[in-house]
Amino acid sequence: MTDSTTPSYTPHGSPYIPLSTRSTTQIYLTPLKPLDAPLMASTLSIPALNHALLGAPVNYTLDSANYWINLQLSGKGDLRLCALREGNPEDGYVIIFLPLSAVFGMRGEK
Repeated sequence: MTDSTTPSYTPHGSPYIPLSTRSTTQIYLTPLKPLDAPLMASTLSIPALNHALLGAPVNYTLDSANYWINLQLSGKGDLRLCALREGNPEDGYVIIFLPLSAVFGMRGEK
C-alpha cells in the first residue's frame, strides 16, 4: 500500500491511513479508541517519558487518557488520527500513540 493524505474508512466509518513501512505487518494511522486508555495511562505515567513531553499532565491517570481520547473523538481536538495500529485499522493493537498538542490544558490536574 502507498501512503496517502486522504483517509480511507472502515466498514464502521472509522477513518484510517495505511502506511508504507518495512514491517511485515500492515501499519495504519487511526483515531484513538476508548479501549486505548489503559495503555496510554500506563505509558504516560512513566516519569521519564512524561517529563519529556510538553503538555501532558504530570500525574497522568486513566482519567487523563480518557479526557484526551474523548477530546479527539469529539472533533474538538487537533489530532484526529493519532494512533498507529498493526494488522487492522479497526481493532488492531495500538503500537504507538501521538498524544501531543501545543496546549493540552490539564497539566498539574490530579
